[in-house]
Amino acid sequence: KSGEKCAFELPFELSGTVDASFSISFDSKLNMSYNSRDEMFTLKFSDAEYGGNRTARHAPVKECRDIRIIADM
Repeated sequence: KSGEKCAFELPFELSGTVDASFSISFDSKLNMSYNSRDEMFTLKFSDAEYGGNRTARHAPVKECRDIRIIADM
């Protein structure tokens, strides 16, 4: 749900189904989003150190229905 907040202990696995565009933020360090209109998946990092010297990574994705997130550090 929009604006919903959750707290997880590491490591964790999160999976689910999405209907269209979405955005998920992790501790203000990482924001992952999918824009269904632009067919673009984006990772935005608050610090380039977290993103391998990049603050954003983009990948064209035709459709995104199922997500699986694994966090271990």
